[in-house]
Amino acid sequence: MIINFFTCNFVAKVMRMTTLFNNIQIDSQLKPLGKNYAIKVKSGELIEIFHNGQFQKVARIAPSIEKRLIVVDLVERCGVEKKKLADALGISRQSIDTWIAIYQKRGAEGLVNNTKDSWKKNPKRFTGNKARELEEENKTNQQRKQKRELCIDFEDDSTGNQIQPTDKELFSEEHDYQGNRYAGSFLFWPMFDNYYGINKFLNKHIGENKIVIFLFAMMQVNRIFSVEQLKTVYKGEFGKILGFKRLPSAPELWKRIHDHVNQTKETSKKTIKAFFKHQISRGIVSICNLFIDGHFIPYYGKEKVHKGWYTQRGMAMPGVTAIYAHDQRGRVAWFDIYDGKADIVSAVREIHEDWKAINMEIAPLIAIDREIWGVDNFCELQPYKIVTWEKFSDEAQLYGIEESAFCHELTWKKKRYKISEDEKTYKDNEGNQIKMRRIVYWKISADHRFAIVTTDKQTPAAEVAQAMLNRWGSNENTFKYMNKRVGMHYNPTFDLSRESETQHIKNPEHTKAAKQMANIKNQIRKCEQSLGKINITTDKAGALRKNATRDKLQVKLSLLKEKLQAQQTILEALPKFTELEKVTGETYKTYSTDGKVWWDLSGALIWNSRKKLIEIFSNYMSDNRDTIPVLEAIIKGNGWIKTTRTTVIVRLEPLERQSYHSAQIQLCRHLNTLKTKLGDGKILFFDVASNPYNVQN
Repeated sequence: MIINFFTCNFVAKVMRMTTLFNNIQIDSQLKPLGKNYAIKVKSGELIEIFHNGQFQKVARIAPSIEKRLIVVDLVERCGVEKKKLADALGISRQSIDTWIAIYQKRGAEGLVNNTKDSWKKNPKRFTGNKARELEEENKTNQQRKQKRELCIDFEDDSTGNQIQPTDKELFSEEHDYQGNRYAGSFLFWPMFDNYYGINKFLNKHIGENKIVIFLFAMMQVNRIFSVEQLKTVYKGEFGKILGFKRLPSAPELWKRIHDHVNQTKETSKKTIKAFFKHQISRGIVSICNLFIDGHFIPYYGKEKVHKGWYTQRGMAMPGVTAIYAHDQRGRVAWFDIYDGKADIVSAVREIHEDWKAINMEIAPLIAIDREIWGVDNFCELQPYKIVTWEKFSDEAQLYGIEESAFCHELTWKKKRYKISEDEKTYKDNEGNQIKMRRIVYWKISADHRFAIVTTDKQTPAAEVAQAMLNRWGSNENTFKYMNKRVGMHYNPTFDLSRESETQHIKNPEHTKAAKQMANIKNQIRKCEQSLGKINITTDKAGALRKNATRDKLQVKLSLLKEKLQAQQTILEALPKFTELEKVTGETYKTYSTDGKVWWDLSGALIWNSRKKLIEIFSNYMSDNRDTIPVLEAIIKGNGWIKTTRTTVIVRLEPLERQSYHSAQIQLCRHLNTLKTKLGDGKILFFDVASNPYNVQN
C-alpha cells in the first residue's frame, strides 16, 4: 500500500508538470527569456511576466523609463538572457548594456530621458547624451589600458579631456602589430596636432581636402619630392602613416590633388595668409625680427615666361622667384611666389600691413640683403622698418671715423663689435635723394669696419645692429638646408596654359636708339680728348696759328653735337616699353603656382615642426652636436603599428647606443603626454621595443 501511495503521488506530479509544459508550449505568445522566465506582450504599453509557467505580474513598458527599469530588473535581479529579452521587446542588445551600465553608475535617475525643461526643476540632475558619454568613458578606459601595456611607462593623467572625433576616414582600420618602414614619420603627428593645431585649421579652411596637405607633408618627411616618386614606396606601409589601409593609386591621388587645387584657386591666397596668422596666434614664430630672401626656381621648358636673376649662375633665366621670410630661429614665417623677378618692395609692404594689425601695431624689423638697394626703394619703404647692408661704402671714410664715436658695444658669436651711428644722404643718377640712418660696425679682433642703413628711427642702434648680424650665418643658409628637406623646386600641378597679365617688355627700338646715343656721346668724348691734346700756339702778332687737325676735329665735334641733339629727339619720341606680341608675335605665359603654394605650405609645416622636434629632443641629448643626426635616425627608423578602436600604437625599433636609446624613450614619453588625436578620436601612443609583442602584463 505504501508503494502504491508514493507511486500515485509521483504519477500525479508528472501529469501536472506535463500539463503545465503543454500549456506553455501551446501558448505561442509566451517568449522564453531563460532562467524559467517568459513574457507575453499584451499591448504597446503592457507585458505579462511568467516564472516556471506561473503568472507573476503585469508590468508597464511605456513611457520609456518604465521599459528601462523593467529591463534592468529582469537582467540584474532575475538573470534573464539579454539577447532573448532584446528580441522579445524589439530593442537592441547594445541598448540593454547601455541602460545597465548607466543604472550601475547613476541609479534609476540616470535612466530618465532629458526633457526640454527638466534641468530647471532639478539643475543637479544628470544631463546630456548619456549613451555617448558612456561610450567616451569606455573609450578612455580602453586607452588607459593600452597605456599600461606599453613597455615605456609614463605618468597617466586620469583627468584627461574627453576625446572628440576628428576625422572618421583616417585611421579607421583596426589591426594587430604590423611592420612599417615609415613608422618614425609618426613623430610629426604630435607636432601637427598639439604644436600646430593644424587639423582644426585645415578643417575650417579646406575641409576634406586636408588629406592632400598631409600627403605632401609625409612625402617631404620621407624626402619624396614628387608624386611620381610614390611609385617607389611600399603603398600599404606608406598609407598607414596617412591613416589609410593602403596608399591610393596614382590616378586617385592625382584626382584628389587636382580637385583640391581647382576648388581653392580663388581662396588659396586667403588661406595662406590665414596660415601665417595661425602661426603667429599660436606663438610658433617670432615676428620681432624677420629675414627676407629670394630663391629662384628656373624653368627649362619651351614656353615664353618672365625672367628672374639666378644667383648660382649669375645670369637672368626664365622661371619664378619664391620669397621667404624667416624668424631669428630660422622658422618659416611668410612666403610668396612671383613670376620672374621678385617684388621685394611689395613683399615688405604686405608683411608690414598684415602683421602690424596682428601684433598690436608693432611692426617687425625686416633685414634684407643688398638687392633692396636703391634710393627709389628707400623712398617707397620709408614708412616701414627695414635694414640692409650699405652698398658702395667708402672705406677711407669709414676708417676715418673717430674711435670716440663708437659708443655702443655688442658681442655676436664670441666676437666683439663697437657701434657708431650717423646720418648720410644717398643720391641716384636721376637726381632723387634720401637721408638714411647709418650704423657702422667696428670688428675689434680683425680691425674691420662695415656699415648698414635702416629706415627705423626708433629702435636702439645696438638692437638694429644685432638684427642685421643675425641675418648672417644660419639665416643666410636657410634656403640651402630647406631645399634638402622639403624640395622647394617642385610644383605638383605644373600649368602654363594661361597668359601673364604683364606682357610689357623694353622697346627694342628705344634700346637701339639709346645705344646709338651712347655711341655718339662716346665719340664726342673722344673728340674732346683729342682736341685737348693739341697744343695751342700763336704767331709773333699774337694771333692763333692755324692747325688743320684741330680744325677737322672742331668740325667733327660740331657735327656730332648736332647728331646727338637729333638722336635725343628720336629717343624721346620712342616709348620705353611695348608689348611682347607686337615684337615677336608671342605672349608671356604664367607659371601657375596654384598647386605649388600648397606644396610650400606643407613644406613650411614640416620645417617648423621639425624645428620644434629638435628643440624637444635636445633636452634629452648630452651633446647637442648629436641631436639632429640621432633624431633623423629615429624619424627614418622602422617599427610596428597597431590600431584598435580607441588607439594607434607606434612601436619604434630601439637605437643601439645606450645613451641614444635612453633619449629615444624620453622623447616617446614626452610625445605620449601630449595625447595626440588621430582619426575618430583615437589617441596616438609611442613605444620603444625590439619585439612588437614584448608588452607588460
